Amino acid sequence: MINPMGFLSKVFGTSQPSATPAPQAPTPTTTPRIPPTKVTGTTTYTKDGAHHIATLYDLKDNGYLETTGQIIKDTANPVDPHAVAVTVMGEIIGYLPAYLAHSLPLPDTGAQPVEVQMFTAHTAKGLRVECWVRNSASAGEWEYTTQQRPPMSAQQQRLDRQNRAMLHPETQAPRTTEQRATPGAGYTDSGLHYLELVEPINQLKRDGNLEAALDMALAAVHAAEEDKTYLGANGGFVNPPPAYTRQAAIILRKLKHTEEEIALLQRYINYCSPEFLQRNKASRELVQRLEKLTTSK
Repeated sequence: MINPMGFLSKVFGTSQPSATPAPQAPTPTTTPRIPPTKVTGTTTYTKDGAHHIATLYDLKDNGYLETTGQIIKDTANPVDPHAVAVTVMGEIIGYLPAYLAHSLPLPDTGAQPVEVQMFTAHTAKGLRVECWVRNSASAGEWEYTTQQRPPMSAQQQRLDRQNRAMLHPETQAPRTTEQRATPGAGYTDSGLHYLELVEPINQLKRDGNLEAALDMALAAVHAAEEDKTYLGANGGFVNPPPAYTRQAAIILRKLKHTEEEIALLQRYINYCSPEFLQRNKASRELVQRLEKLTTSK
């Protein structure tokens, strides 16, 4: 079995010897709500752990597993001392996204039980593992199932993001009970308001985790489009703040996903009134960005 702390030391090049994990304290009595959330790192820095669990369960191409696991703060993480690791049978298979991990009221020691969903597929680069986690079935239904599998290859995931960029937000995954009770309030599927995601998106970009930053930026874009607070005063236009679309567009540019960037920018323009696009400098810049992309094609 791979020692989690030793594995992290190997990945990040620290010279400290592997340490035996400290005994886990009893599970806290306050259980934070964790909606179905994609785990990060299964294809990068915790790839070995995710592959080890897939091998133990004999998961091959088109494999699927639902099992139990734990989340625990990884205070020794050299990149993020607030990181929350997702473990199965003691193996770290990934981490909660930073925006969720930093908001959870978890103690520095002790573990919380979670439900884990794992998909495997063979790609051009070998076995790929993608995981999702939630803390109970009451936290929300899984978005993907054995019949409706997630996009696994890089090409499938690019097409999925492109489709999501062009779809109306009401066609996205079902909202939580609280979100359905307050339609148009601007909350993402994670339960966070889009205004809370500015720094988490920037942090993911600083960490070089562009794919996760893009997912979060698109979630903020969807939530901003649903914020109908000022709808009446805007003549029926939402006029969402341009910052989130700009963030997503920048990331798409870095990933060289031009068609997705064009679709995203056009979508933003469709949500805004001509007057708003004219008077708002940041919005005008998005219009100009779209014009350059379409004229250069």
